[in-house]
Amino acid sequence: MAEIVKKKLWPKFLSLFLAIMMITGTVVYGSWAASAPVGVVKIASLATAGEDGIESEEDAMAKAIVAAAPYVDLSEKNIATFDVAEAKKGGLSDSEIDFVIIYIEMQNQLMESLNKGALDQGLDEKMSKQFEPFFRRAARRGLQDIPKNKKAVDTSAMVAMALPIACGGSSERPHPCPPRLSTSFTSTSRANVVARLIYLGYHKTLDYACGGNQNDYSVVVSAYSCNNGPFRRQAIISGSGTRWTYTTQSPEPNPELTLYTWPAYWWGGYVRWWHLDYC
Repeated sequence: MAEIVKKKLWPKFLSLFLAIMMITGTVVYGSWAASAPVGVVKIASLATAGEDGIESEEDAMAKAIVAAAPYVDLSEKNIATFDVAEAKKGGLSDSEIDFVIIYIEMQNQLMESLNKGALDQGLDEKMSKQFEPFFRRAARRGLQDIPKNKKAVDTSAMVAMALPIACGGSSERPHPCPPRLSTSFTSTSRANVVARLIYLGYHKTLDYACGGNQNDYSVVVSAYSCNNGPFRRQAIISGSGTRWTYTTQSPEPNPELTLYTWPAYWWGGYVRWWHLDYC
């Protein structure tokens, strides 16, 4: 019975809640996102008529994400805060604001679980599916062609967006799934391979970022004009008996989301999708 009531009342509650925020200028915090049910925004409502007709769903999502950037802050634990009142002043439509609220809500819930060392698999999969058009665009085409919010007052925030968009790639510099490469290094024991990787700067990948695979190792690399965390080189140990080696894959978005400062507020959801569904 409780589940039925939630399904009936949540859409009405979300609409009322959003309306109150628009009037009062309430800021959306991660603490609220962690306790509220996850809503669903009709993404198709983001599409608008342009010179060539109705723009695609992925473009509409990307425009909303980029336009909201000056009004989103990240905490040290990568929990996002969205200033709804300022976003509305900056020209974002109600449907764009609703979309960004739900994106941040889901990502914050995901990060709060990761900050506790766990992974909400159901939420992880739901977010990857719901926002997949945007994620695929960021991976394959980047965000360089998406116009920034010209009405934004905080120019420093707009300058900061140059880095996230570069990290997001472009049509010339996408985030492809890199090939897995073999190495000439072999050893008679797994311990020797581990020692080799540690010597090269690798560390054991956190369990939530690799599904608990004890053969998964990572080292941070610079890529797509971003450094200090957003990208990694992965090494996977393989072998048996007296023959052990490892393969590498690089660069790829770093799934250890709790260990570095993100280059953009939407980075967490994107990286989870990239590893879950794309590569």
